[in-house]
Amino acid sequence: MQILNKKKIPKFPDKIAVVTSASGAVIHDIMVTANRRFPHVEIDLFPTIVQGKDAAASIIASLQQIAASQDKYDVVIIGRGGGSLEDLWPFNEEMVVRQIYSMTMPVISSVGHETDTTLSDLVADKRAATPTAAAEYATPELSAITLQIIELRTHLYAAIRSIINSDKILFNRTKNSVFLREPQRFYDEKMQTLDLLEQKLEQVANNYLLNVKTKYQLVNQSLLSTNPHQIIKHHYQELIFKTQNLNKSMCYLINNNKNNFYNLSQKLDDNSPLKAISRGYVYTANEDGKNCYICSSNM
Repeated sequence: MQILNKKKIPKFPDKIAVVTSASGAVIHDIMVTANRRFPHVEIDLFPTIVQGKDAAASIIASLQQIAASQDKYDVVIIGRGGGSLEDLWPFNEEMVVRQIYSMTMPVISSVGHETDTTLSDLVADKRAATPTAAAEYATPELSAITLQIIELRTHLYAAIRSIINSDKILFNRTKNSVFLREPQRFYDEKMQTLDLLEQKLEQVANNYLLNVKTKYQLVNQSLLSTNPHQIIKHHYQELIFKTQNLNKSMCYLINNNKNNFYNLSQKLDDNSPLKAISRGYVYTANEDGKNCYICSSNM
């Protein structure tokens, strides 16, 4: 009963099997409607008891006959006219419902009036309110199909005419083109265009190479300025220069200190008491602090 289990009704059936009473109005309505809508379809009636105690077995037998038939039916219509609940009860029997569900081709159920609902209606692939509606579900409207075909043919002719007109325009344009009328001129123009393209390509290539060369020179200069050998050489020369200045400063400082030492030594020597004694003079004082000069000969 789920929608996923429902089989699709074919649009253009060749053969339809009808399970209903041979004497009722159901088969008449189905035949009239189907022949009016789609005259080419073939309809086979499987006469069936649709009311009473033997109805369920008769319905199952007809469905099994259709399933086993060598004729490949595209769709099955099962139904009957209106009636009481007891009249419609065979279509609620479990075995009938299971047989409808097991059919390989789609089944359209039209049992009773629109207000009547049986289990066969629910398990069928399509429920129709009336036999006429069942025939309409099973067959396409030939007149509508004819109109569709005419409309499609009109669109097809219009599309073909449009393609032909486009091809004519292209043909005339090609026929009147410079290539066909003056092939040498066309060739010369293309050669001129090719020469211009070659010049532009050469110019672009030269500019590119010049740009690459300039970048290379800049990178090379940058690498030379950061070359470890050049840096070491520069610092080495700077070290030699500073060493020479340091040596000069040290020599100057040493000589200056020597001169200062010599001058100080002279001053110390001039003021030395030993030097005065060596000349034979001495300075003495008595206890009261008075000076007393004594000759060296009296000492």
